[in-house]
Amino acid sequence: MLKQQPAESDPATATMPDPDPEKDPLSAIIPAPVFAALKGSRTLTDEMNFVDVQFALRSVHAREEWFRSIMAKPRRHPVPHAVQIEFTQRCNLTCDFCYNDSGPKNRDELDLDTLERLCAEIVALGTGEVIISGGEPLMKPRHMDLLLSRIGDAGIPIHVLTNGLLLNREWLEKFHRAGVVTVQVSLDGGDAAIHDRIRGRKGAWATTLEALAMAHAAGFHTFVSTVLTRDNVHTLPDLVEAAYLCGCDNLNIGDLITWGRGDAFMENSLQAGGACTNEQFDEATEYLIRQAEMLEGRMAVRLAVNMYFFICQLKLKGQESILIRGDGSVRPHCTLSGIVAGNIHETPLQRIWEERLSRIHEDPLLDDILAAHVPIATGRLRQLRCYRRLAS
Repeated sequence: MLKQQPAESDPATATMPDPDPEKDPLSAIIPAPVFAALKGSRTLTDEMNFVDVQFALRSVHAREEWFRSIMAKPRRHPVPHAVQIEFTQRCNLTCDFCYNDSGPKNRDELDLDTLERLCAEIVALGTGEVIISGGEPLMKPRHMDLLLSRIGDAGIPIHVLTNGLLLNREWLEKFHRAGVVTVQVSLDGGDAAIHDRIRGRKGAWATTLEALAMAHAAGFHTFVSTVLTRDNVHTLPDLVEAAYLCGCDNLNIGDLITWGRGDAFMENSLQAGGACTNEQFDEATEYLIRQAEMLEGRMAVRLAVNMYFFICQLKLKGQESILIRGDGSVRPHCTLSGIVAGNIHETPLQRIWEERLSRIHEDPLLDDILAAHVPIATGRLRQLRCYRRLAS
């Protein structure tokens, strides 16, 4: 939280403290004009982080200065921290807001030979962890067996994202042998009927909860991912309770990702079932903060990174991830899946990383996305204030 001015101090004439990189690394990249623009509105302290700064940068001039300062100090990582492989876009569900358009009719997927070569490239790249997702990855057992074998044998930690409908004891045993660390499922709220309608399949909610409980009982670290909508925001108390009782370790609540079917879903925001309003999102955030404090040490409750904040982080910290689609396209992250950096059918993964992704924070396209996204992000005022308390 930001510290308040002493009662006797006049905010209009208060002296702005000098940036101290030792106390706050962010202060080293905030230029003097930004500090001047902030004078009289907030007191900057060693607890400031980029979200607090962005909340305070209400003038267009201050925002532009800040982003320009970030762009002038590129941060490049020699290897990606994480590689996410969406090797298939086939799925046994048709979720309303799927950001990569997965479904039963989407046949985009990597063949086994390409996947074998990709595994070798990932191992050679020296990435820190691999995330396996889709589509629904468990629909393709031969692909999954190959990935678990090659990545697991290399000793790279694996995280599996699944809708849980096909998860069983056999899969969990394979996960154990491969060294899978995390199993993540998605729950669209705490109401079975709403979840099943969003997912396009009756009984999906109950089956997903059973899968969550199985994964927990088998000793895996378990995640639940939830996208807030107008339909499910009121079910948060039931969602938190269901996730906790079924053994969830981390509950990540997020805003809509506006790629794929999520774009049309956002356009539907004036109707029931669309994106939740700013007021609903603010109220949900306050509730989640209380739950995070109450459940601390038992179940983590976090606010997932949306596109706006991910770009801010990317500019501050540098690009750390790679996302590979079933059509071979390579992208920075699921929140930026509209940006294509290359294709593994045409270019080796390491070259895509070195020549494009590792310097993606320099791409002016990110500024265009930020400019278009600001009206959405700045409407989530309490999210800006509270993000650092819940951010994963």
